[in-house]
Amino acid sequence: LRFLLAFVGGYGFSAAASSALASLFALAGVVRAEAAVFASMLGFLVYLVVLLWAFAARSPRRVALLLLGGSACAYGVAQLGTGLSEPLLSLATRRS
Repeated sequence: LRFLLAFVGGYGFSAAASSALASLFALAGVVRAEAAVFASMLGFLVYLVVLLWAFAARSPRRVALLLLGGSACAYGVAQLGTGLSEPLLSLATRRS
């Protein structure tokens, strides 16, 4: 169970965190391609930390709950950031 949580749950969490970070970087004014590459690089670090933490944690239940909750929050931030960036991009192109 811990193995499955670490690898599958860690992958899901790091993917959600990477997309959230890319959205936040794009909102901060970083070029979208650079934001995606930088967030992907950070995603590898996040995955490593989650893998190590999943095997070091005391209970698999806590790992599962935190990975599910964290993934849901990161997915929400990514969706919110994507939804916010479209109006901002249209304003930027309209002014120039």
